[in-house]
Amino acid sequence: MWASWMASDTTGTAARVSASPVLGPTASPCHLRSGTASPPLRPPSPRRKLYPAPAGGLRQSSETLVTPCSANRPQWPAGSKVLSQLLRKAKQKSLVIPNVRSQGSGQETFEGATVLEAKAGFYEKPIATLDFASLYPSIMMAYNLCYCTLLTPEDARKLNLPAESVNKTPSGEIFVKPTLQKGILPEILEELLTARKRAKADLKEATDPFEKAVLDGRQLALKVIYGDTDSVMVQFGAPTVEGAMKLGREAAEYISNTFTKPIKLEFEKVYYPYLLISKKRYAGLFWTNPEKFDKMDTKGIETVRRDNCLLVKNLVTECLHKILIDRDIPGAVQYVKNTISDLLMNRMDLSLLVITKGLTKTGDDYAVKAAHVELAERMRKRDQATAPNVGDRVPYVIIKAAKGAKVL
Repeated sequence: MWASWMASDTTGTAARVSASPVLGPTASPCHLRSGTASPPLRPPSPRRKLYPAPAGGLRQSSETLVTPCSANRPQWPAGSKVLSQLLRKAKQKSLVIPNVRSQGSGQETFEGATVLEAKAGFYEKPIATLDFASLYPSIMMAYNLCYCTLLTPEDARKLNLPAESVNKTPSGEIFVKPTLQKGILPEILEELLTARKRAKADLKEATDPFEKAVLDGRQLALKVIYGDTDSVMVQFGAPTVEGAMKLGREAAEYISNTFTKPIKLEFEKVYYPYLLISKKRYAGLFWTNPEKFDKMDTKGIETVRRDNCLLVKNLVTECLHKILIDRDIPGAVQYVKNTISDLLMNRMDLSLLVITKGLTKTGDDYAVKAAHVELAERMRKRDQATAPNVGDRVPYVIIKAAKGAKVL
């Protein structure tokens, strides 16, 4: 998507400025781009100037009030948190964000981030985990990526800026460097990251439980909107946890020095031992201190997923405890056999077999109806008043497998 930025002058009118306002008023409108490939939108007509409204908000020369809360509400790009931050920062800089309307089906896709193929297995040597701290925000800050620093091909030809004044992406987009124009998004991200670091530091020093809860909520609220950190897990071959930690810190520092600041790779923790099942599904003992492990950590498997019954959760938790902490693999196998035997002999409490799944849409909207969707439909036909609604979790027990389903 694209739209032009408008900056008010001292006479109360508005002047069209470039993607980089310091480059002068002759440049063309800057582009606003979302994560999906959308066709360009038309900028506001040059015959209709925008100027500050006396009571706040933006006003057009036709006296039409244009605010996010007006009756004819503009369709902003997805992400109200981002938009509210942009509006606040733009106001501080006397910049106006125009009315931008979405176009296209919204179904366009783009290539996601690279996820390395997982080498599944049980690792009995320490595994170091290195994380890129706030990777996407760091890239945006390092290369000054923002709506208002993006130059169109026409801008780039007209301005003929030297190569050292711009950043060019692998896909060909050109952004001016902060020496010419600091982007609004990088400024916002810097402030959010600084505030979160401060809140996390205060959290470590807090002793009162209520104060700790408030500070923890604050640092989570300040978590950068593009929040996921990207990590890599490495087996350096060190025989001890302490050795893996030392090599992890050295590797993180060496790699960080090859990137443009503030992109930073950090050593986070060691897993020892480590059970890798598949992409984003693993378990291990979590070490931040070489003397004693912090906890048994699991990701993406049945101990943390809500769409499994309590029996499965308890079974997997106990097996992982035997494998990772007790190092008793035969004991884990025997525990599974005993549990299956109890289940087949009807020695299990029925409450352990209850599965709950969320109803995210109406039955007609599902291409393939899962068990909980079919159950909700039957309950609705029987008694609509007590049937689960969209947003509810539907509890049920499977008493007979579907025809052709895999069984133990």
